[in-house]
Amino acid sequence: MQKALLILLLLGLNSCIPFEFSQSQFTATIVNKSGKSISKITLGAKQYSEKFTDSTFIENTQPEQIINLTLNEKKLNNDDGNFVLNVLFLDGKKLTSSCCYLTNGTILVEKMDFEIRKDSIISTKPNRY
Repeated sequence: MQKALLILLLLGLNSCIPFEFSQSQFTATIVNKSGKSISKITLGAKQYSEKFTDSTFIENTQPEQIINLTLNEKKLNNDDGNFVLNVLFLDGKKLTSSCCYLTNGTILVEKMDFEIRKDSIISTKPNRY
């Protein structure tokens, strides 16, 4: 009987210790395959309760340029959302792509590749193997 009470007590105390799994790092590779120069690229997490949390801005990207980024999202709250890539070309044309679901402030996908084309953005999750 004492063992059962001890086990219940330990389980109860263990449940009071917060378990926190929070993937807050996101890696992206962005390739400009549009054949045009890009004025500004913005990549950031957009949660449903906020406009944008942390964002990264890249300016003056040339055709065929490859950009490797690692974002350390510090302001994620316990809400859902996704990552958004916004592209602004020198001629004023804009492209937007959303990917990588966030759940309860946790990033579910740790790496994405983006290929910017003239009229679209292709996002793919690279193979792990």
